[in-house]
Amino acid sequence: MKCSKCNAQNPDGGAFCTNCGQPLSTQNKPQENGSLANAPVRKKAAPVVLFVFAVISLLFVVISPPIGIILSIGFLIPLLVMTIKKNRRIISIVGTCIAGLALVLGIILASTIWNGTSYDKVLTDEERLQIAAEQEAESAEQEAERATEFAEKVDAFAEIQWPDSEIATLLPVPESNIGSIEWERSSGFYIYVGETSKEQYDIYVDKCKQNGFTVDYSKGDDYFRADNETGYHISLEYKGSNTMTVKIEEPVYEEETTEAPTEAPTEAPTEAPTEAPTEAPTEAPTETPSETVSQTNAVRKANDYLDFTAFSRNGLIDQLEWEGFSNEDATYGVDNCGADWMEQAEKKAESYLDFIAFSSSGLIDQLEYDGFSNEEAKHGVDNCGADWMEQAAQKAEDYLDIMAFSRSGLIDQLEYDGFTHEQAVYGVDEAGL
Repeated sequence: MKCSKCNAQNPDGGAFCTNCGQPLSTQNKPQENGSLANAPVRKKAAPVVLFVFAVISLLFVVISPPIGIILSIGFLIPLLVMTIKKNRRIISIVGTCIAGLALVLGIILASTIWNGTSYDKVLTDEERLQIAAEQEAESAEQEAERATEFAEKVDAFAEIQWPDSEIATLLPVPESNIGSIEWERSSGFYIYVGETSKEQYDIYVDKCKQNGFTVDYSKGDDYFRADNETGYHISLEYKGSNTMTVKIEEPVYEEETTEAPTEAPTEAPTEAPTEAPTEAPTEAPTETPSETVSQTNAVRKANDYLDFTAFSRNGLIDQLEWEGFSNEDATYGVDNCGADWMEQAEKKAESYLDFIAFSSSGLIDQLEYDGFSNEEAKHGVDNCGADWMEQAAQKAEDYLDIMAFSRSGLIDQLEYDGFTHEQAVYGVDEAGL
């Protein structure tokens, strides 16, 4: 036998090298059948690795149920096979149980999410307060951004010409001709008027009343909304910084939809019985396939969004345009998605009240900012089921959570937010101030 250290030849069966004394190994001596004589048999490491991954899949179930389900299925099958083959049976059995548990938990959690049950139902009170504080901070940040944008808008005011349309004659012309026209069309306009004091704003409100805008009106210290007898709606607001806004919209008539069907059947039979059969078959096929693929997709996309959250008509059109649809296709999709915009206003109002408190007028303003008409916004607020006394109490508590107030200061703040004096006093009393 040859020594592996000094390469000296030694007699077979010797335990040590006669030249250097190095122990002689017989483990690698070949047997007659060609295998290694004393080669150790190593147990396979696959069950251990799969066991570790089964534990990891259980962790992923908590973090992301869909990924946890996929991982647990992937590891459960080979672990079952190894359990049957008795390959490191204990580890395989335990790993199989863990992977199976991960699969069951993943399915339960995933079904909970798919059924619309969110994790916030198991949040602690501290976590809920933290989320509310974050949302309040975000709201304050948005308010600051709006204030900055408003200041920039005021700085950019220039001389404007009051509209000369027929609808503009319903309103008095403001004393100031400085401001900016946000939008103007035959059905109405929205104008910022600068260099207008609070007293001048109050005088302008009185003049609008004299012009007949006294139907279904609501009035606060810095806002006035009303209709006239023919249904035209105005919304006035004093923004501060010697600026007021004037908005007027024409009424929406429903008679247009009822006139169309009455005219068509009466005219068609009277003109010519021979022309009706020739025109009807040619027009019907062309109208049916007139909906393009893009318009069909716009309708589907609009319904997908409405299944997720509430939108105003204008807001949903803007969202579809952001998705890449043209204005024509986006408008078609929104007008043909079957939405009830009054109902959408209700849902939107309820969703806002789920995470932040509002006054009635403040929530109307928010819905109008989101693109709802005044009629839709008022309907949504009137039917959202809010208790405005309790909203004032919640708003007072939210303010006290982020900063200190005196009693009179908090009452003023709540009134600034649109609450009535009675609601503001109630809110402050409930907050314990």
